[in-house]
Amino acid sequence: MRSTLQRLAREGAQDPVLVAAEIALDTAERRVSTLQPALAEAEKLLMLLESQLAETLDKTARNKTASECEQMALDLETIAQEIDPILQRMIAVTGRAFAGEIWDSNGLHIYATSSKMQIPLAVEMLAQAMREHSVRVLDGRARATLLTPAAPRAAVETTPAEPTTGSSGIYTYHTPNSNGPSFVTPNAFAKEKF
Repeated sequence: MRSTLQRLAREGAQDPVLVAAEIALDTAERRVSTLQPALAEAEKLLMLLESQLAETLDKTARNKTASECEQMALDLETIAQEIDPILQRMIAVTGRAFAGEIWDSNGLHIYATSSKMQIPLAVEMLAQAMREHSVRVLDGRARATLLTPAAPRAAVETTPAEPTTGSSGIYTYHTPNSNGPSFVTPNAFAKEKF
């Protein structure tokens, strides 16, 4: 606007035209000086609102994650309570079988007995860890959201291996694999082709 006023003066514009241009320039400059502080204040307010929105979204995400952690802990504790009677029954059955000299039952009996002792302690420890993670999420020491598990890899479609007889008369299995090398596994126990 000032350059327009200077151009008018260079070109010899008459006084009423210059006065009108000066009045318009003064009015525009006063308007700018009035609007600039208001614009700066509006920008501050916008930054404050954006900051509050970010805090609110973060707090909401953290509360949701903490709730998920607590629910996982409760679910795990419920599962432990449900599995305990099953393990107790398994211990009783395999114990009777072992006492009846069905020796193969001993491995499962030991597994069930160990599981009955170890699962409750492991569940208690893990549930406590989940609740502690919840506290860290809420106070900002842990990320606001839980990581999602990686997508499972696509299943590789293969054709079943067929036994073949080698020169030694021992059957071997060739595992077809189109993406890499084939592996040959000898089956020394096979006496006949199935």
